Amino acid sequence: MKILLTCLNFKRTTGSELYFFDLSVALRKTGHDVSILSSLEGGFLYKRAQQRGVKCFDFSQAPAMDFDIIIGSHRSVLEPFIKNKLYAGVPIISINHSEIIQEEYPVVDVRVKHYVAIRDSIKRFLVDKYYIPEEDVSVIFNPINTDKLLSVKPYPPKRKTVVFPGTIDYLRKAAFTSVCKKALEEDFDFVMIGDKNPQDDYLPEIMNKNCKWYPSSWEIQRYYAHATHTAGIQFGRTQIEGYFFGLPCYQFTVDKFGAITAMELVDPPKDLSKFEAKNVAKEIEQLCLKVLG
Repeated sequence: MKILLTCLNFKRTTGSELYFFDLSVALRKTGHDVSILSSLEGGFLYKRAQQRGVKCFDFSQAPAMDFDIIIGSHRSVLEPFIKNKLYAGVPIISINHSEIIQEEYPVVDVRVKHYVAIRDSIKRFLVDKYYIPEEDVSVIFNPINTDKLLSVKPYPPKRKTVVFPGTIDYLRKAAFTSVCKKALEEDFDFVMIGDKNPQDDYLPEIMNKNCKWYPSSWEIQRYYAHATHTAGIQFGRTQIEGYFFGLPCYQFTVDKFGAITAMELVDPPKDLSKFEAKNVAKEIEQLCLKVLG
């Protein structure tokens, strides 16, 4: 199949960007002709995808190609596709990464043939809030490139160490603050890894002697390899990646403002195969074939 993947940005190591990186590479390995159309300027992720045989195009130079299917995310991307009849007649599968970020809310249109939720709570949101028929929504989890992730051997630290990768933004402020406070009270190490949002540089007010911060890293596996726990919000990529190192996760549930509504310590499941990129790609492939009839 000739598959076009499209999303708001394809530059750095945020959750949705890594989703499309791992999915594109896995689909390419399966033998499909894969292209990505996104905002590329100033980033590096697309260069790594190109090295793996994925064609990458900036929105300013949309390719004049015939695609069989489009797999895309983000309202500000999919709405113009539909309104301007870009690649008219090509069916769309919508990937929905969040139930609390408006940009991730679904675009409901006849051209969107199926919706993929990366966790169960998003499926419930699509069905309950947007009245999308249950049969039109599939739960397919984040794809994880285990070859890269497990390229380092774990070397457990001498004391409890919690790692929390994620953008330093409003959604994670309460969760970051909570773990920082807990790290001081219980005397363990807390490591935050993520780029700072210029509007949300609250780190100076929450840091203490047990907390450290590092910018986002392509080698995130090195942090997992030297940790005892992870922390994250909304059952995201961080939690799943930590599972492959056997790390339990402090899973925070937050609302659209970042306020904490629940927190629990979750142990890794025994079967992690549903998170492996090659298996996720197979599920997406089968979904594409079903949509194409």
